[in-house]
Amino acid sequence: MKIKRRLNKSIILAALFFAIAGCSQPQPTVETKSEVLPEDTYYVENPTNGANLYVKIIHPSDWKSAPLSTVFLIPGATGNSGEFLSRKKSAQDLADAGFTVVIFDPDGRGKSEGKEDSDGFIQQDGLKAIIEYVEKLPEVDPDK
Repeated sequence: MKIKRRLNKSIILAALFFAIAGCSQPQPTVETKSEVLPEDTYYVENPTNGANLYVKIIHPSDWKSAPLSTVFLIPGATGNSGEFLSRKKSAQDLADAGFTVVIFDPDGRGKSEGKEDSDGFIQQDGLKAIIEYVEKLPEVDPDK
């Protein structure tokens, strides 16, 4: 009986130790829409599944705040927006040709939430929501 009590006390003390030690550990941060984001970076909610989709707007290097024609670069297969920033001819090159360029990560890719839909209807709904959001931005001329 004495051994059983010591064992119970040891388990309780061990559990208490790990609980206290766990409290002092830094907790991971979760990126959310309320987080302070870099300029021209947004999260747009996909209305079909509620996933927050990463969107980045790229302007010409010499942009003067005038509304411009807009080009959406859509990643194929299982790609994400990073592809448009790392290529030799990048999204910035296209923007410097006089366009507002929009890159984004579809559901379940890159910095977006959600589950990969293999370019299905859920991702199409997300793209529609992004287009509707972006066309209201002051740097976009919705008539061009």
